[in-house]
Amino acid sequence: MFRCRICHSSRTRPVTDFGTLAITNQFLKSGDSSASRHPLAWIVCDECGLVQLVESPPLQEIQPRFPWITYQEPERHLDETATTIRQQTELKPTAHVVGLTYKDQPLLDRLSDTRIRLLDPRDDLLIAAELFGLETFQSAWTVERAQLLRERYGAADVFIARHILEHTFDSAEFLAACRTMLADGGLLVIEVPDCERAFREVELSVVWEEHLLYFTERTLRSSLTAAGFQTYHIQRATYPIEDCLIWLGRSIRSFKQHVTRQNSTDDTDPLQSFAEGWRRRAAKIRDWASSICREGGRLAVFGAGHRAATLIDLAGLAEFVDCVIDDSPDKQQLRFPVDQLPICRSQALIDRQISCCLLIVNPEAEDRIISRHQQYTASGGVFVSYYPASPRALRWS
Repeated sequence: MFRCRICHSSRTRPVTDFGTLAITNQFLKSGDSSASRHPLAWIVCDECGLVQLVESPPLQEIQPRFPWITYQEPERHLDETATTIRQQTELKPTAHVVGLTYKDQPLLDRLSDTRIRLLDPRDDLLIAAELFGLETFQSAWTVERAQLLRERYGAADVFIARHILEHTFDSAEFLAACRTMLADGGLLVIEVPDCERAFREVELSVVWEEHLLYFTERTLRSSLTAAGFQTYHIQRATYPIEDCLIWLGRSIRSFKQHVTRQNSTDDTDPLQSFAEGWRRRAAKIRDWASSICREGGRLAVFGAGHRAATLIDLAGLAEFVDCVIDDSPDKQQLRFPVDQLPICRSQALIDRQISCCLLIVNPEAEDRIISRHQQYTASGGVFVSYYPASPRALRWS
């Protein structure tokens, strides 16, 4: 029986099974065998409403194998977030503001007139791995470690954890550690991706083996309530690929874990639409890619990231994709995790006579990319976008 990772309810039920997918950060060197694969399936908790992976990949499988593998989060909303924190706390220069990971530094910088501290992964969290990411941070953040750091540095008046909760294997323990680090009345700041639009639009690349939790605004509020926190503020920051949810709250005094059964159906329809529609969407994308090849064209994908890997894998596109375009020097001479597709520089658009290039990048970067490839478009090459927010998006339905 699978229990919810946050509220520990056993009232969970299957949503959909995606099958066994490649681990998306396992880029391959010459001579490497294929990337590891892991079964991915979603369940939903009928108590707090949270969508989550059934089985987390082994930590060692998702630890980065190259030092250049990092994930940047949008920051345009952080000025507003810093202002909201000040409004909620009346921060004084002596206030102790603590960030858990490197992703919190941009927000700490905006609060630099207080006593800020970014926890050190080696000295504070005792992470010994040579290469690591959020998958290792989350495993190191325990109640015991938080208690030791509280004794070492003092309790946090504000504790920040951006874009890590969705990566947690034991989410209840992670949140209990956050509570332990907070001073009485202290403010917890959580930031996570908002998956509601992806559910509604049946956006396949939202699936990722490193994301174990898939929040909407309602389920972020309900699951954190179940974990012993009172919500003071939720901010949604809108971006082209996915929105961010920024949650501010405080620990509930004399907390005893409880959950309130979720009778609202606000999330049911988009989630049901995704569960029922993702295979049809995958088939339409596959048919589109197949038609390019049938007509004698050649298809490339632009952007060798985890979203491209998921889309290619889920839609079965590998047999129709000539190569994956990415100009990052670090990725040259490597193969893509899915079906060992070659990774090439942009010149391959010309050299390999690519007729259509599917952009799986931030739509905000598309104009800049296309402006650098006028020779390709002048020769008849076509750029199209996977993302609905793009003006050059393909329409799958």
